[in-house]
Amino acid sequence: MVLKTVKSALAVFFVTTLASLAYIPAYSYSLQKKPSKLLWEQSELVIIGEAIRNSKTNSDFGTRFVVVDVKAVLKGQRKARVDIWTETTISEQDLDCCEIGKEYIFFLESTPDGRFLSVNGRFGVVPLPR
Repeated sequence: MVLKTVKSALAVFFVTTLASLAYIPAYSYSLQKKPSKLLWEQSELVIIGEAIRNSKTNSDFGTRFVVVDVKAVLKGQRKARVDIWTETTISEQDLDCCEIGKEYIFFLESTPDGRFLSVNGRFGVVPLPR
C-alpha cells in the first residue's frame, strides 16, 4: 500500500514537472493602428456615412451591427445603405461607435453574410466633426 502511494506521488510529481517545462506562452490578439495607406489598400469599400440605426442579431459572426446611410463612396461599389458589424465574436474587432445621426469615414471589407466589417477594428472608423 505504501509503495503504491509513493509511486502515485512520484507520477504526479513527474507529470507536473514535465508540464511546467513545456510552458508555451499565450498572447491575446493586440490590435495595432494601421497607417492610412494600408487602411485604403486593404479596404474593399471606403465610405462616408451616417449611422441611422443600431440592430441586434443572433449570428455566428456577431451580435450587433449599425445601419449606415451612405453619403459618399470613396472606394468600391455604390451602395445606398450598408450594415456594419459593431460587435463580433472577436472582441478586438468591435467598434467604439456609432452614435446615431453622426457621420464617419468607414474603411470596410465584406463578410460572407453581406454585411461589412472594419479593416482595422475601432481604428478603421473615423468620426467626422459636425
